[in-house]
Amino acid sequence: MFLRLVFVILLGLAAPLLAQQGFYLRPGVEQKITVNKGRPIELVTRQGNTITTMPLHYFGSGAYNIGMAVGYRTSRSYFEVAEWQDEAEVGGRDGYNNTFSDTNVFIIPNQYYHGSSYGRTSIQYGRCLFENRVYRNGRKARWELWGYGAMELFHRPRIPAKSTFGDAWHFNTVDSAAMLIELETPYRVSPFVRLGLMVKAFKNNGHSIINLGVSYMQSLTNRDMAISKHTVKNYSDGLRYIYSIRSRGSGIYFQVSKDIYFNRIFHRKRRTIDPFLETPNP
Repeated sequence: MFLRLVFVILLGLAAPLLAQQGFYLRPGVEQKITVNKGRPIELVTRQGNTITTMPLHYFGSGAYNIGMAVGYRTSRSYFEVAEWQDEAEVGGRDGYNNTFSDTNVFIIPNQYYHGSSYGRTSIQYGRCLFENRVYRNGRKARWELWGYGAMELFHRPRIPAKSTFGDAWHFNTVDSAAMLIELETPYRVSPFVRLGLMVKAFKNNGHSIINLGVSYMQSLTNRDMAISKHTVKNYSDGLRYIYSIRSRGSGIYFQVSKDIYFNRIFHRKRRTIDPFLETPNP
């Protein structure tokens, strides 16, 4: 990940030497709402107690992903190559109903999520859909609405993240169960497609203020990029159950970024020795 970011930065710095204008860097940060499929499962012990495990279909872990894009823009379109951090996460909720003296007692469920860190390489194309100018306190600014699509590739390190933990339930003196939860990452790479919208705000002189984007990314394969394997052992009847919650890495992304055009930084007017001979700023 670090070497890729260094390569991207060096390429962006060299861009003004390769072209007169239009090249830029776009650093950013984003948060992901993971979208997973799955169905709940209910296990009933011999004593009539119930263990329930269900996947979380929409959840966010709160982790921030950072990344960097190198792009070239014309008046109505742009093309980017980017490298981002990302996560393939699995979320679940465990709980049980304890039957005692013909009274059903519901215990508050335990909610959790875990996953593996990935890199995400992106090739993205955007098109300007709408633009407008706004006036505030006598100052002019411009904002634009862009639609974009991207091809993405998840790739994780050779040594995947590991996560193991468990729960235990003691229903009564003769009935108890334990659950072991293990993270598995069977695949290293997977392709995705992304569609999104981005609002770009600029000052009147063309300097970027901020970009705000929202997008959805969908896996193009059936590869599970993270699996939460649940092994439940019921001690009263000696039975062993196995259940899995799976994630392909799809999700909804909220992104904040900024365009940095290097030709505006390096192509400034030189100052003369005599300040009276300098060209005044307009």
